[in-house]
Parts: sequence; C-alpha cells; structure tokens
Amino acid sequence: MNQKDDRSRELVLESADRMIAPLVRILCAVGMSQAELTAICARHCASSRRSGRKRALKVVVRDPRYPDIITRWVTQPQYQDAGRPAFLKASGRAPSFASLVRETEPSLSPREVLSDWSRSKIVRITRRKQVQLLERFVPTRSGKEFDLGFLATMTGDFLRAHEFNVLYGKRRGHGLFQRLAHSYDVHPKLAHDFNDFAREQAALLLESIDDWLARHQMPQRQRRKANRLGMGIYVVNETVRQRGDRGR
Repeated sequence: MNQKDDRSRELVLESADRMIAPLVRILCAVGMSQAELTAICARHCASSRRSGRKRALKVVVRDPRYPDIITRWVTQPQYQDAGRPAFLKASGRAPSFASLVRETEPSLSPREVLSDWSRSKIVRITRRKQVQLLERFVPTRSGKEFDLGFLATMTGDFLRAHEFNVLYGKRRGHGLFQRLAHSYDVHPKLAHDFNDFAREQAALLLESIDDWLARHQMPQRQRRKANRLGMGIYVVNETVRQRGDRGR
C-alpha cells in the first residue's frame, strides 16, 4: 500500500466508526449484547458476499469545507447575479472562483478545488472560460468516486440526533427536531413525481437554512469558539429498495 491507499483505508475505518458508534450505543441501551451485534454484522457481510453485486468504488478524500464554499456562492451578494449564483472568472480579484475559495478557507488551493469540482460535475467551465455552478451540494458519488466521509457525516448526524433524543432528551418536544411525513397508500407510479416534488421542497428549505447560517456566521478571528449547526433531509421511497432487492 502507498501513502494514498493508507489514507483511504484510514478514512474507511474512521467513517465506519462514526456511522456505527451512535447506533451501537442505542442498541446497547436496549439490552443487545456484543455477541448479538457481531452475529448481525456477520450475517449481513455474508449476505453481501453472496449477492455477487460488488461495486468497485474508489474512496475519495474531500475537504469537509467544500459545502461552505457552495453556501458562500449561493448566499453572498457579490457572488450572485439577479439572486442566482453568478458565472465566475476562474482567477483574479473578487468576485472570482479563486477569491470565493480563499475567502471561505485560505488554506485550500482554488486550482485543486476547481479541478476536483469539474471532474465531479459540481461546476463546469463555459466557452467564455467562466465557472458555472451546476449543483448546490457536493455529490456523495460521482462515477466510481465515492465520498465516504460525507456519507459518514450525514449518517452519523442522523443517528446522533436519535441517540440524543432517545437516551438524553428527557423533556418531550425539547430535543433535536426530527419528524417523518410518509404514507403507505401511494401508488408506485407516483414515486418519480414524489422524488421531484420532495427534491424541490427540500432544496427551498435548505436554502433558507443556508441563508440563516450565513447571516449568523462568526468572524474569522472568533471561530475557535464556533459550534456546528445545521439540518439534514432524506427521502423515503420504497420503490428504490424493491428495485434493488430484485436480484436476491
């Protein structure tokens, strides 16, 4: 293994630990033993091997501050055009893609971020050599590249919210907000329409959350005292699971 492979392996193990830890603590709290947990993991590992649906995914190490760059692009007036993310020149004085990256995190290389984002189709370079934002999020997967660290953050945040509410939230309605809106009585043909509707509504909500967080961002010199706040959203769509189970 070379240094890059070692780093990828470290990321896999660290990400697995972040995802599994809160779930294990909840299960232990309801009396599940280590042997029972091990047996469940062993059964699912064996089932995965038997399924024959292995996918060669390349784990990429992406900087966790990437979403902050996008947030700045979609919320700061100098990087907008008529209320939408502006087309930016790649380098030079603000507003440019280089200034956007440097203002968000000076230690990052604008050239490396642009190369990574172009490959992941987060942005594209236009014929006029301007940078256009294509996605308002950092995709978990692009081709065979897979951002396991981001998945670990999303999964860990979701499970820690449940862990706090279940194990430590003693006052009803005063824990971390979690709600589920779903129905068992919707025709499968509407699954695609629901995906589009949920995506649009969730994007509107998250943009308003981004705006609020941007307005309350601490000055750079005070960020040693900063705390991470945010909201995550997921979609329930059992037609996807059923489609994936057909090969079993």
